[in-house]
Amino acid sequence: MCLYELDLPEVLAFKDRVLTECSAVERCERRAIAVDLREDWPAPLLQAGLATAEAAAWLADGLRIYLSVVEAAALLTELGALSACGSQLGFEVESLGTDPMRVQARQTPAMQPYAQLWKGGLPDAPGWLAEHGWRPEVHDRAAVAAGYGRAQAGPSAGGFVVAIRT
Repeated sequence: MCLYELDLPEVLAFKDRVLTECSAVERCERRAIAVDLREDWPAPLLQAGLATAEAAAWLADGLRIYLSVVEAAALLTELGALSACGSQLGFEVESLGTDPMRVQARQTPAMQPYAQLWKGGLPDAPGWLAEHGWRPEVHDRAAVAAGYGRAQAGPSAGGFVVAIRT
């Protein structure tokens, strides 16, 4: 099994430093690919050995909020083109601007530089996926937290999407 991790060069450098400092032991082969997902990322991923004929698992965690509608649609379109039938995709979904956590983040001085970068992504990502060859299921954040025995900090308009390529 191989993990392909795509992120900005400075983020990968930080992760590598932390993993080294913690003496982390890999449980699978990890191939870190320094890319900006708003640019050409499929080519470096394919060069690193991604087998598009095999089903893959994709995690787009903490990413979509930083993308515009056009950028998010382009990312998901390219991801779909690389995904064999049965591939799975998971990510968080939010109602940008209505989630109390996001409102609080915008009001917290330490978070303001990051909150200013938020573009929101696709307003109806599950609907978009359903129209583009995926079978999405949305899981409520509070229900997922409760399933793991964790309390939800407060009300939230978000959750998680898990989609299967059809």
